[in-house]
Amino acid sequence: MKTKKCTKCLKYKPTSKYYPFKGAKHNLYPSCKDCLREKNGWKKRKPREIFRYGILKRRCIKCQKYKPKTFFYKSKCYRHKISENCKGCCRKEASTELAKTRQKGKRQRVRMEVLIHYGGNPPQCKCCGEKQYEFLSIDHINGGGNRIRRELGNGHLFNKIRRDYPKDLQVLCYNCNMAKGFYGECPHKR
Repeated sequence: MKTKKCTKCLKYKPTSKYYPFKGAKHNLYPSCKDCLREKNGWKKRKPREIFRYGILKRRCIKCQKYKPKTFFYKSKCYRHKISENCKGCCRKEASTELAKTRQKGKRQRVRMEVLIHYGGNPPQCKCCGEKQYEFLSIDHINGGGNRIRRELGNGHLFNKIRRDYPKDLQVLCYNCNMAKGFYGECPHKR
């Protein structure tokens, strides 16, 4: 059996302990497999499935726990016809996604309510008459919206407006609002 000296640990090991590497001396990598694994941070992988106490168990990718196959959803997408995450982890992930979706829907309803209050039903820009919901924004007639936004934060602006409905607000499209902020008045008014 041939041996080779490792350049890292300086030990003589059999050539089977070295990765093949074309162009190098003896067509083998200069350092052994163990030293390379240690250098690159490779860890020995846990087996995907194990057989314990007469039950075939599978490892969940999220929680890293071994559970019986009945704790996993069936899925045609994966090689073993079982999902990679256990049912508990799938439920947690789905509930957080559902909560995010509900939160987004609530924010959109509050925004629409405020826009209808100031811009009519359906809401429209006071300057140019734009009716596309996504383009509309709230404008402070006397200015100072930036200061209020910094105090409250963007997420709470519409909730604050909905509580009080101050009189110094109006609905403008984003173009008219920016033109008013940068140039003092919208070009539509000239």
